[in-house]
Amino acid sequence: VMIFAYFPQGMPVQLYNNLQNDGVDAVYVLLWLLLLFTLPVPLLCFSVSRRIRHGRGP
Repeated sequence: VMIFAYFPQGMPVQLYNNLQNDGVDAVYVLLWLLLLFTLPVPLLCFSVSRRIRHGRGP
């Protein structure tokens, strides 16, 4: 989050710029890349915390 806030050409800004300039078709590729790389992190954290909570270890 800090990188996106500090560096204005992060992924959300790039998505917005591409949407403004090229339309929806240009945004799909970047949107899928963003989801591909960001969705596994919360899911992994959730599964690890669930294992720790139930006493099975990481």
